[in-house]
Amino acid sequence: MSRRVAAPSDAVWEAWADPGRLAGWFVGEADAGLEEARRVSWRWCQFGLTVAYDVVEVDPRRAFELKAAMADGTARTLRVELEALDS
Repeated sequence: MSRRVAAPSDAVWEAWADPGRLAGWFVGEADAGLEEARRVSWRWCQFGLTVAYDVVEVDPRRAFELKAAMADGTARTLRVELEALDS
């Protein structure tokens, strides 16, 4: 999936990396920021869902990758890459 955001890439990075900002637009609650080898929990309150992700890679202001083991036994990977586009 790809998404264009009308915001500076630094602001987009902070929206993902700062748990307070992430909780303001994507999840209901986030307990930690993006640091390699850390576990973060994201909670979607409206769905009663909490997912614990292992932060496996962080390239500050450029990309991050998270992995989660889901309750049904499947694994999920979330990779976000930021790319500044010409206006």
